[in-house]
Amino acid sequence: MSGKRLPKYDWVRGIAIIFVVMVHCLPPYEARLAGSISCRSYTTLFQSLFFTCNAIFFMLSGRLNMRVLQEGEWRSYYGKKVRGILLPTLVFLLIYTVRDLFPAFVSPGFFLKTLALNSLGAMSHGIFWFAFKLFGMVLVAPFLAPALTQSSRELRRAFFLLCALWTASCFISANTGIEFGWQFPIKDHFAFFCIGALIEDSRLNSLSNKQLLLLAFFSALANGVIAYFGWSSGAFDISPLYAIAALCLYLLFQRLDIKGGSAVDVVLAFLSKHSFGIYLMHWFVYEMVQPRLAFLAAVWGPLYQLCLTPLVLVLGVAAAVLVDETLVKAAQGLFDRIQRRTSRFLDARYSYANTANDKDR
Repeated sequence: MSGKRLPKYDWVRGIAIIFVVMVHCLPPYEARLAGSISCRSYTTLFQSLFFTCNAIFFMLSGRLNMRVLQEGEWRSYYGKKVRGILLPTLVFLLIYTVRDLFPAFVSPGFFLKTLALNSLGAMSHGIFWFAFKLFGMVLVAPFLAPALTQSSRELRRAFFLLCALWTASCFISANTGIEFGWQFPIKDHFAFFCIGALIEDSRLNSLSNKQLLLLAFFSALANGVIAYFGWSSGAFDISPLYAIAALCLYLLFQRLDIKGGSAVDVVLAFLSKHSFGIYLMHWFVYEMVQPRLAFLAAVWGPLYQLCLTPLVLVLGVAAAVLVDETLVKAAQGLFDRIQRRTSRFLDARYSYANTANDKDR
């Protein structure tokens, strides 16, 4: 893929980041819905829809990164991943570390130790789980790309079938208590990452927009109903119905590209450009804002979500843009300078070695 932005993927990324905010702003199960009825059914059903954002983001990442590298391209590829994923993640880890320790930093040594531990994995179980998983996937993508992207249609169908069987087996096992111990190396979110490289060439992409929409709607609805009545373990990660809904929505969203610079195009392109920062900063904002609006959950759960979602989204976007345009750009600028000097040094060494070899001949 070239560095040029593709509008259809801006739509996918833009809508998916809105889904991220919406799923986190859903009312708690015990929030009021109507009379003595709680929001458990309301929240479970919408979790089934909005949690597809996780699978959609991994599929999009697989689509953009699962490609065969040309000779000598590896240095540029990995440089872009460090610049675009690792550095921003470290910047946001720094921000969260400062927040957690403020104002009791104890000492510079204690702060640096905490930051190092957070960066190594202490914060990998919170909002940063996505970044920790994604970076490993993009590192191995060039090695898997030839096997996946250059495989025959028959082999691709077999791969989809294998992923589906293992996902279904793990989901059934998680909800029945029947242990399923057989392992499959490409599973869960990594399966979506790999499928992202193939899904646009699959038969599923031949369905009409209406067919994709109906299939996504009924799959998400059925998945929500199943989760509500007890099969909730992995319902929004490894459920086959969840996967179908996510696949259909991914294909549908990229077809919605209006083209022509409409207001919706502009907004979604902007959200897409800052989606990584929005993802990490919206939680920072959410934790500050949510306690002040928690009382609305006791009034009416949907009102809680209606008020909280736009507030978190707007403030999260503002915070993400601020960090992106200051700290992240500064870190990337420093990295670019180091990379240029390193490249010149390596090129000089390579040129010198070739000259020496020619003289020896």
